[in-house]
Amino acid sequence: TLIRSSYSPDPLPEMGEHEIRLALEPRGGAAAVADLHRAGAQFNQPMQVVTTGLHAGELPPAAAGVVSCEPSSVVVCGVKRAEEGDAVVFRLLETAGEGTQAAVALNERLLGEVVSAVETDLLEREKTDGSAEAAEGGFRVRLAPRGIASVKVSLRGKA
Repeated sequence: TLIRSSYSPDPLPEMGEHEIRLALEPRGGAAAVADLHRAGAQFNQPMQVVTTGLHAGELPPAAAGVVSCEPSSVVVCGVKRAEEGDAVVFRLLETAGEGTQAAVALNERLLGEVVSAVETDLLEREKTDGSAEAAEGGFRVRLAPRGIASVKVSLRGKA
């Protein structure tokens, strides 16, 4: 079933009208898990359009903060401002089931220069055995097979 609910305290929890969204993505062969993850995220969390008044600026009309994420089995699944300080937290997911070293390149013109990168737990506490490090134009971090890594990046400049 598409809907699974408990039977207590409501014995008929699935009664009523339900709306289900479905997307099909034709493929010519087997798809990489990372590609399916990206397609699902694009469907479930579409980009939101936000407008402002006309104003002068240095940046192009469209710009991405994350320039690249390698290897392709690693997905950037979250970007947020750190709970404390002026850092930005990037959350990465390894999808192929193979441990790897991820390299993320950031748009310095948009975000600023990377000063430091530290691996944190999900509560943004620095890990003593973290593998994250700042790299030219971004950062690197080690990911376990099907692992999640949170990296707190301090930036100088735009951010």
